[in-house]
Amino acid sequence: MNSIMNTVTSYLVGRTCQDFRLIEDGTLILYLDGSGAYQPPAEACFWINCAWRVRQDEQILIGSLDDPVRILPILKSLIKEIISGVQIDNHTRDVTLSCHSGLLIESFCYMTDGENWELRKSDGCRYGVGADLKPFELRMTSTDSNGE
Repeated sequence: MNSIMNTVTSYLVGRTCQDFRLIEDGTLILYLDGSGAYQPPAEACFWINCAWRVRQDEQILIGSLDDPVRILPILKSLIKEIISGVQIDNHTRDVTLSCHSGLLIESFCYMTDGENWELRKSDGCRYGVGADLKPFELRMTSTDSNGE
């Protein structure tokens, strides 16, 4: 696995989900901090633009295409969850976030012409998987668009 994937993995482990945002197209944004406690504003955001699901053990609880009425209560249970593990597939770039409670957030990279997922740090660094499933690293400046 390359250094960008290692950076994302090591950064996410131990982070706490402060909040989330679900966008109409199914994009899921997790707002993260590093202290293990809910303290806004978020230190980083993890965007999942591709298909995703939340699973516990062998049961799929929700998927990105489910009705928001079904999705929102499960996503609310992610608040204050600590990410205990991250797996990124070397070939497909699918990412799985493991939470201390046993919940898993699994993403499935299904497009080759856009960003599938991305870590946006408050210092302007952005790491993710973009076109042709290639990892990327960007450093935003104050004149670039905000990181949400």
